[in-house]
Amino acid sequence: MPDYFNAIVTSVGGTVIVVSALFGWLGKFFINKILTQETAKFSKALEADKSIYSKELESEKAAHLKEIEGMKNSLLQETESHKIKLKKSEFIFEKQYEAASDLFALVSEINPKLINLEMDSYDAFEVVARDFPKIEKLIETFLLKNSIVLDSNILLLLEASGRLAERGKFELNNPAERYISDNNIDAAKNIIDNIWKAYSMTIKIIKDQVTN
Repeated sequence: MPDYFNAIVTSVGGTVIVVSALFGWLGKFFINKILTQETAKFSKALEADKSIYSKELESEKAAHLKEIEGMKNSLLQETESHKIKLKKSEFIFEKQYEAASDLFALVSEINPKLINLEMDSYDAFEVVARDFPKIEKLIETFLLKNSIVLDSNILLLLEASGRLAERGKFELNNPAERYISDNNIDAAKNIIDNIWKAYSMTIKIIKDQVTN
């Protein structure tokens, strides 16, 4: 083979090697550049998504915290409201107990005392009728102190008794009347019955509060 042919082959072969090497380097360079760009894009997109999700997460977290705080405040308000109601209930119960004690004292004061062994119910109610002025005052004093905590039905019974005593006392102030009329005997009986009923109803209300 002629020498110039060998030189050509050798020259071409060297060029191919150089070109191949050059293309290999360029390919690697562009691939790395593309990978770097894509990685940068991906990282940027990832950071953007992360920022969005972080904001959403913080927003949801704030909303949940606000909701929890609202529930907490509502629970505290309900607790305070319950405490106030409980204190009011305790106060009312205490006053009702005092009213029951005062009412028993009123019953004991108004209830006719046995004067002698021959005393019958008519005589007993006559004693009550003669005490109408005192009874009116006792009922008035009791109501001034306890009316606010009394059941409406109990209040009606006591107010009716006070009116009976008030009307009956005018008959006693009439000099022409030397005896107790049947009307005042009936009034005395109704007063005793009303006050005992009021006392029984008050005791029942207190017992119901204790047991319930």
